[in-house]
Amino acid sequence: MLTRADVCCLSDLDLAALLFDAPWTRFGVLGSVPVAGVESVLRRVRPGLAYLHVSDDVERMIEFGPDLLYVSSSDRRVLAFAASTGALLVTSGPKWTNGVVVAEAPTTTAVVLALAYRLGSGL
Repeated sequence: MLTRADVCCLSDLDLAALLFDAPWTRFGVLGSVPVAGVESVLRRVRPGLAYLHVSDDVERMIEFGPDLLYVSSSDRRVLAFAASTGALLVTSGPKWTNGVVVAEAPTTTAVVLALAYRLGSGL
């Protein structure tokens, strides 16, 4: 499912093809920006994908234990948690280094393209 915010869109099928070998099985979203389109694309590749979206409940996210985490918050406590999870971190907020994928805009296309680049680059 693509969102209306996706100005430069690829179809769900094309996006899923980019992530055909995605290793992630637990996708967490922490913050107020929903990225349901990314969940939909990942489910095409990993039908058993576990998904949790919470606004700011860090403890619940810790219990969930994501291996892919989208963070839209700039709260230092949230970012500190996100960096400590060991999950691949995707954010439209502060620039992260250390092999973390950064999406400039929280759209399905932008996030999936960033993830596909990460998979292809071996970073």
